[in-house]
Amino acid sequence: AKMLPADAIVLTPDPWEFAFLTRRKSIMLPYTDKPAVLEAIRDRYAAGYIAIINGRIRHPFYEPIISGSLPEYLEPFYVSKELIVVKFKAPLK
Repeated sequence: AKMLPADAIVLTPDPWEFAFLTRRKSIMLPYTDKPAVLEAIRDRYAAGYIAIINGRIRHPFYEPIISGSLPEYLEPFYVSKELIVVKFKAPLK
């Protein structure tokens, strides 16, 4: 919670857990392999971050976040064994 801005909105596979632990707004990370769907959700809710707790992802599309091979529209924000937070930096392609 200390590392994120107070008004941060985060996409995560575990929004209830993330919101409870951080008191930051969180939205369910969409179960999709389509960047356009991720972009639409990000834009609709003005989300600035993706958080993965304990490596739990629900769709293989997000595997690059776990492996550290981030797409060009994401940048690392915080990385530990238990938590990976990446920040959106550009429109999705």
